[in-house]
Amino acid sequence: MLSRSLLGTRVIPALFGLGCVLGAGVAFAAPDAGKTAAADSAKPAVPPLLRLEAAGGVGWVRGASDLSWQALNEARAEVSYLGSPGLVLGVHGLYQSGERSFVLTAPLAGGSGETRLFESERRVAFGTTVGWDPLRCWVAPEQRAGFVLVVMALDVDQFMNRVAPIVGFEPGAGARARVRVAGPVTLSAGGTYQWITNFSSRASDLRVIRARPLGTLRYDAKLAVAFTRFATVDARYVGESINFVYESTLAHSLLLGVSFDA
Repeated sequence: MLSRSLLGTRVIPALFGLGCVLGAGVAFAAPDAGKTAAADSAKPAVPPLLRLEAAGGVGWVRGASDLSWQALNEARAEVSYLGSPGLVLGVHGLYQSGERSFVLTAPLAGGSGETRLFESERRVAFGTTVGWDPLRCWVAPEQRAGFVLVVMALDVDQFMNRVAPIVGFEPGAGARARVRVAGPVTLSAGGTYQWITNFSSRASDLRVIRARPLGTLRYDAKLAVAFTRFATVDARYVGESINFVYESTLAHSLLLGVSFDA
């Protein structure tokens, strides 16, 4: 697919490059370690104000009426603000490209007469989250464990294809948890459920047997290794189930990511 080469050569490298540049800026902005080692040892570590994350990888999606899994390319980015006590504010983005299977309620006018089509699809989503961190574990990585309640999650999600496009407005809520496994290794997991208001035309909903979307369950798990106080590398799994009126779709993604604290 053409979109795969675009993602592999431009989108994912651009996200990782942005993260590396920002992380390098943080590192070079730090004072000389040799001159201030004694002073730093006497002071507590300053908690970060921002967390910058980028990840890319591959995924697979399948609907209840599909005969096989369809491959996806995927890139994600997120910025979290941790400056207010107990408050975690996040802004994130998602890009996917691949091929989807659509089962039609009737053959398309001027088409081949088939009721099952494979169509290229791009997905772009932007959103924000507001979380409450009662133990302040997200800004104190030395803590053994903690959790964050996602009191608000809000996304604008666009599935761009020629058969049944979706433009969804998705409010919801959820939770995240984090535990230190050993040394610099941490494991975190979480999920949200978000209701979907679809602003696409009703004709596009009626064109496919799944009909309109109702809600999305998103969940993920991440194993991270901190190489420095500022930089972390992680491997993550992301799952997503979208409920429609008459069926649901299930997606799995495997990603590699980096994050930097500032």
